[in-house]
Amino acid sequence: MSHFYFIRHAPTINNIKNIRCGGDVDLPLIEDFQKYIEDSLYEIKKASISKIYTSPLIRTTSTAEFIAQQLNTNPIISTDDRIKERSLGKLNFLDINATQEILRNPPTEYEVEDNFTFQERVIDFINQIKEIECHNLNTTLIVSSKGIARVLTEHFDFEKVNGGSDIYANCQLIKFFINQ
Repeated sequence: MSHFYFIRHAPTINNIKNIRCGGDVDLPLIEDFQKYIEDSLYEIKKASISKIYTSPLIRTTSTAEFIAQQLNTNPIISTDDRIKERSLGKLNFLDINATQEILRNPPTEYEVEDNFTFQERVIDFINQIKEIECHNLNTTLIVSSKGIARVLTEHFDFEKVNGGSDIYANCQLIKFFINQ
């Protein structure tokens, strides 16, 4: 059995304020984002990461670039649209708790990406990297968003590598197990 690592991007102001920010909104990280990554960075260094996949969003690419700069392995960074957060349409910039129920089955006027389509593109990405990185999967890190982590936890066995009780917290490192 092989594995790969996943880390949710460092926080944006919307994350701090508990406000929705989907894949159709691109926000930068907060100024002192580095302090959130420290615990995960220690574990990432032990994993000898050689390849980092990230979505094209600023919050994920900035996190990936910062991590890569801290490693002695000079990992290759690749972006892929399939691991971009679910597009949330008119739910963006609204309170997360107030929109939770709507997100489960959003009416079409909210312009939210269909959950099945979202999950399908994430799984398609994982199936592709299983083939591409078959010999290096154990040194692969994916940097993306909470929604991607949710899809992965529904489809693969996993363990938290560090952090508090919230598996979907910013900068939480997760190890996913996968059959080759």
